[in-house]
Amino acid sequence: MKRLVALMMCAVSLGAAAQSPCSNSCQLLTESGELAVSTAFDLTEESLIFDGDDFVEMAPNLDMLFGSQMSLIAWVRIPQNPNYWNTLFGGYYDYGINLYAGSNNSGGAIRIELPGVLTLTGEIDLRDNQWHHVSVVYDGSQLTIWIDGIIDVSQNASGGIQIPNTTYEGGEFYLGRGNHTFEFFIGDMAYVSLWDIALTPEEIQQQRQCHRALSEDTAVAHWEFEEDE
Repeated sequence: MKRLVALMMCAVSLGAAAQSPCSNSCQLLTESGELAVSTAFDLTEESLIFDGDDFVEMAPNLDMLFGSQMSLIAWVRIPQNPNYWNTLFGGYYDYGINLYAGSNNSGGAIRIELPGVLTLTGEIDLRDNQWHHVSVVYDGSQLTIWIDGIIDVSQNASGGIQIPNTTYEGGEFYLGRGNHTFEFFIGDMAYVSLWDIALTPEEIQQQRQCHRALSEDTAVAHWEFEEDE
């Protein structure tokens, strides 16, 4: 059994990542100064397992009421046969963000729904039971899905993220279930983070390397998991 252990909020300079308590003691640069990018990760001991009928209910967070910029990053491991709608982050009603990861309905790809902006579906099938680093970035003019540090799809977009029902604005949301419908997640997830800025490609790579919330600004939410003894 797994349990949620921390909500960590940190403002970390990228240049100071090695000394930061939010870093993961990883090597970001090669001896020549180039970015070192690993291609294989095993986060089994740092993940939360969802079997399709459970979820984590999170307390309201008004810092997640984004405008025209946002970034959402997570590690996922999706089995070969997940749910038809496989909801990783369910905040559609309250925050205008809904993220599906590995849904059978979308051919195993990422699907991000930002009301008032765009619904975008990726092309890379995640249903291979391997760990993948997923990033969704909206900068006010472009919505982009990254998989393992590489752009999957990107499309022009504009406008601010809208709350479909203002009655629920800034309310509860879920990891592993939609908050507008009962669509559950099957798979593993680890190191889920959100920002109120659009991360750069370099920041995405550094986040992928160190797993934790690395940004020149503030990560408004960051969740880590560990095994329950």
